[in-house]
Amino acid sequence: MHEALGQLHHRFSQQRLAPELGTTTAGTAWSGGPTSTGHPVPDVLNMHHKSFYYVPVAVSGSPSSQEVETYKARLTGDIWLADAPVVGDAWTTPKSTFWLVGHPHNATIFHWFDIYGYRIAGGTTYTKYEDSIHDALSVGWRNAVPAYSELPSHQIAHIVGGRGYVW
Repeated sequence: MHEALGQLHHRFSQQRLAPELGTTTAGTAWSGGPTSTGHPVPDVLNMHHKSFYYVPVAVSGSPSSQEVETYKARLTGDIWLADAPVVGDAWTTPKSTFWLVGHPHNATIFHWFDIYGYRIAGGTTYTKYEDSIHDALSVGWRNAVPAYSELPSHQIAHIVGGRGYVW
C-alpha cells in the first residue's frame, strides 16, 4: 500500500496504513477486516485516492488462460491508460511453479506487492513490480530480494493464484 499510494503521489507511512488495513503480525488479509467491503487493500486505496475506483479480482488457484489474459489486459490498461498501479497478493508454497524474485521456494508466503509497470518484448508481456521485502528488517531472507523486478505476466497471474490482484 505504501508503494502503490506513493505512485499516486500520496505519502503515508506503513504505521498509518496498517490499522486502516487491519494489518496484524500475520500480515494484511485478502478479505475480511475493518473496511467497508471486506477487501482492505482496494478499500484503503479508494479512501486515499479518488480519481478512479479500485476493485479486487480473485484468481483461481490454477489460473485459466482466460484469467491470465484478463490480468494482462487489466495490467496494461491500468498502467498505460490510467497511469495507476495494480497491487498483487502473492500466494506461493513449496509446490508452486513460480515465485517472486528472491523469495524462498521452501515456504508458504502470502505477500502484497506493488505492480508499477510492464513491457512487451517478443510477444511476451512482462510485469514490473516493487517488492517491499527487500528492506524489511524482520525478514531473514530480505537480502535475496531486489527492490524492483520483472517477471513474465503469466507467471505473476500464477503467483497471485488463489488470492488475486487489485486494479
